[in-house]
Amino acid sequence: MTSFIRKLIVAGSAIALGAVIGAPALASADSASTPAVTAGAVDLPPSGVEDFAYPGAARIEADRKITLIKGDGHIVLADSCDGSPQQIKVWTRNDGSKDVCFRVIGKSGYLAMKIADVWAVDTKDRPVTADLTADGGKTHQTVDVAPGHFEAVGEGAGSQPTALLELRVTG
Repeated sequence: MTSFIRKLIVAGSAIALGAVIGAPALASADSASTPAVTAGAVDLPPSGVEDFAYPGAARIEADRKITLIKGDGHIVLADSCDGSPQQIKVWTRNDGSKDVCFRVIGKSGYLAMKIADVWAVDTKDRPVTADLTADGGKTHQTVDVAPGHFEAVGEGAGSQPTALLELRVTG
């Protein structure tokens, strides 16, 4: 509905502009030679609305076998696990990405993903909440990891293989 309204506004602006500069805006029933301006005739630029999709996600999935879906830009995939205070380390036995590290930018952040076979989450100086799933999505688990702690999950905690779905940093 929003794009329809946007088209009407743009079309109305084009009609008004035509009237201001003296061009015929709408064809009347008795002037067949005058071209008509319609809402569908106006090309609109692509929407400027942010969808929060993770940039380069398809390449990351192909290279590292992890799916980064969307986030707020405050938790980003790190090039390496360097142990810096801003990093969150996800321990996994996924063939494409033995350990995956994320860098936190700012005080809070959110990132939705899917990383298979996660067995622990480690954080340095930020509290982290991790949402995980197991058993084909039938079992969900939320784990809070305090700053400076390592939390075993899934197989690391004696349970079944677990996939990480979301990381949140709240302070």
